[in-house]
Amino acid sequence: MRLLYDTPYIRNLPMRLEIQESSGDANAWTASGPYYKDAFEVELEALHAAITTGSENRTPVSDSLADFDIFEAIIAHLRPEQAS
Repeated sequence: MRLLYDTPYIRNLPMRLEIQESSGDANAWTASGPYYKDAFEVELEALHAAITTGSENRTPVSDSLADFDIFEAIIAHLRPEQAS
């Protein structure tokens, strides 16, 4: 899977999504798009709708809490061992 931006430095330029699928002897590419909204804008609109209309969040709070566990494990792994 890859996301194609003509340039990442200009907002709201179209983005395309390509997915490669392989099975047995076959290899296929599927292209979607172009999409004219950046990911931040889509997430911001979803948050606005959740706050103003009470619509369901796209990502549950439990996923966010699991992210903290992942961050904690990464930090613990990267922290140098303390000399005794």
